[in-house]
Amino acid sequence: MFNKYWREYPWFFQLVQFVLLVFVCLAFFSVISIFVLPLITGISPTTLQEFSFDSSPSERINMYIVVAVGQVGMFLIPSALFAYAAHPK
Repeated sequence: MFNKYWREYPWFFQLVQFVLLVFVCLAFFSVISIFVLPLITGISPTTLQEFSFDSSPSERINMYIVVAVGQVGMFLIPSALFAYAAHPK
């Protein structure tokens, strides 16, 4: 079924593929940001939930890292993968 470029499928099927790709990447990078990034940054998930603008600068930087990974995983990577699947050259 998926033996041709995605641009050859109807627009609705391309939209469904893109939405599924976004949700898969969102789930994957959510797991990474919840379980792996606290191991790297040294903060617990409960600290991430208690984040405020009064937090220490190191906690803010760690939270920005978590947000950046989530945003890249939700917007940049699915778009790049879809573009490659539609036009692989």
